[in-house]
Amino acid sequence: MVWIVLLPLRLLGVALVNLLLLPRNLLRALRRRPAWVAVKLAGPLLERRPRRKLLRRPKGVSLEALADLGEEVRRDPRVRGVLLLIDAIDAGWARLESLRAQIAAWRAAGKRVVAHLSSPGNRELFVAAACDEILCDESGSVGLTGLAIEAGFYGEALRRLGVDAEVEAQGEYKSFGETFTRSDMSSANREATAAILDGVDRGFRDALAAGRSVDATRVQALIDGGPYLPEAAREAGLVDAILYRDEVPKRLETGESRIVKLGAYLGGRVRWFWPGLRRRREVALLSLDGIIAPGRGSNLLVSAVGADAACRTLTALRKDDGVAAVVLRVDSRGGSAAASDRIWREVQRLAEKKPVVAHLGDVAASGGYYVVAPCHWIVAQPSTLTGSIGVIGGKLVVERLLERLGIGTELLARGQAAAMASARRRYDEAGREKLRAEIVGMYAQFVAKVMAGRHLDEARTDAAARGRVWTGADARERGLVDQLGGLADAIAEAERRARRRPGEEFRVVDHAPKREGGPLAGLFGDARALHDALATLDSLTSERVLAVALRLPTIR
Repeated sequence: MVWIVLLPLRLLGVALVNLLLLPRNLLRALRRRPAWVAVKLAGPLLERRPRRKLLRRPKGVSLEALADLGEEVRRDPRVRGVLLLIDAIDAGWARLESLRAQIAAWRAAGKRVVAHLSSPGNRELFVAAACDEILCDESGSVGLTGLAIEAGFYGEALRRLGVDAEVEAQGEYKSFGETFTRSDMSSANREATAAILDGVDRGFRDALAAGRSVDATRVQALIDGGPYLPEAAREAGLVDAILYRDEVPKRLETGESRIVKLGAYLGGRVRWFWPGLRRRREVALLSLDGIIAPGRGSNLLVSAVGADAACRTLTALRKDDGVAAVVLRVDSRGGSAAASDRIWREVQRLAEKKPVVAHLGDVAASGGYYVVAPCHWIVAQPSTLTGSIGVIGGKLVVERLLERLGIGTELLARGQAAAMASARRRYDEAGREKLRAEIVGMYAQFVAKVMAGRHLDEARTDAAARGRVWTGADARERGLVDQLGGLADAIAEAERRARRRPGEEFRVVDHAPKREGGPLAGLFGDARALHDALATLDSLTSERVLAVALRLPTIR
């Protein structure tokens, strides 16, 4: 019966807080509302709002903030539309698909969306094609060129230098080693890479066709005719008008003062304090961004997810009774096999106790896919690079290079495998056999965990594995992904699985693996950060067996 006593006190506290908020909210309510909200898209496009750091201002627009904008303008009849000021967007194709989904949601709410471009490329045009109208500067060019993948192969160059790459891989599509052993693509690598390019290109062409109201033949002609000067792009129908940004308000039939920036608009909302009578349970959003490595991880020199830090966070979420479900957001090309396996184990233990839903970002391949295998549900965008279920290992041998330079080497070893990892000596027959056995064993373990986690039979798992990277759309057809969508879809699925009663609401709380360090580590931790970064690089290059996909197709 304690709640009978506490309830009046709780209501009194809520009333007092809202009384203090009243003057601010009245001023905001009386303020002249904007006709348009301007969103500048330049640089990184983030999934979640960046955390504020002392003496450092966060950079980039987040999809989370754009989703909040959608909720606000949907309820605000005085806002006529959203103006996107697009420069160079730094994001993968999967994240751009999430951005296009947000634009579609604004339009579905009855708001007009206008894009103004400055020297756009393929990515910027992909986004702008989702808008009602496309405007462009007079300067620069409209860089519609079509999509391409270009890969370098350094095998012959290394051999001429006296460096020999000795690589073993399990899975004919596991092509990372080709970078150091060949001078061209293998047929398997070409097949997989061409399929990825075709998948992303198909989505790109469909977006142009739908956005510009043309057929596939016309899209092909537009691509083949590019790049364009702005006026030629207007004549071709790629853009609707050529205007400088100071001329845009007149085009929108509004004054410059009626166009408000995203931050000012969201910051000027009327907000009341109402915590609810019942404490809401939490859906934890855990983000794993970067190469997977042992230890604490690092954001200096290389962005790395440390297995120690990730496992600590996963364990804490498992033990926290206030956490109803977990969304595991992964954007990783893989990394250390041992570190990936440790994280996999903690994800599995977490999934035994509460719902775990994975959201795959631009890339979730090799070790990045390994760690999500135990999840109950996996969501990815059509262009997410995923899979790469395979293992590769080996080393670069500089024996001949050292001989040319006149550098001698003496080795004293105790044990047949003591010098196995040495970069100054080739594998002997026994060493190569041991490396091969290690890789075969790890591949079998990888496949078995995917097969169990995804509930696939052996034949279907084998067809999806063998080191091949898939787009999210192709991965869904092969059972590696359950649903095509964005982070909001993953959160909704986690809430559905965690809900105990109809209408139960949850609070979504961001989590990230934390490095060890005191409260002043953010200010004075540069030396520690450098040490962690170098340790991460060392651990990734020194392991003989890596479940890696560090070289994945970059589509431009």
